[in-house]
Amino acid sequence: MDFKASIKIVDEAYEVILKRKPDEVGFKHFTSLLQQNQLTKEELISLMKNSDEYKDIDLMNNFIKKYDLLFTKNHTKNRVHKHYGRKLINLCTKLK
Repeated sequence: MDFKASIKIVDEAYEVILKRKPDEVGFKHFTSLLQQNQLTKEELISLMKNSDEYKDIDLMNNFIKKYDLLFTKNHTKNRVHKHYGRKLINLCTKLK
């Protein structure tokens, strides 16, 4: 694979899957593997989706969706907000 194509794939994978710009080490590593045909685009996507970082992002997104659903449906919004707000803060602390 050529240099420009590998850059585009790595940049897009990081942005779409991990929701961030690639770090220097990861960028160099993955573009090099793609250029040497030691890694395909599909394999890169699979690696990223199976990473701990992606699982943490997915966990947080699911938690936020459930929190929003409970918060908007529950009549005792203040109690629910306080309860799940504390859970959200604890989870964020653990992810740091």
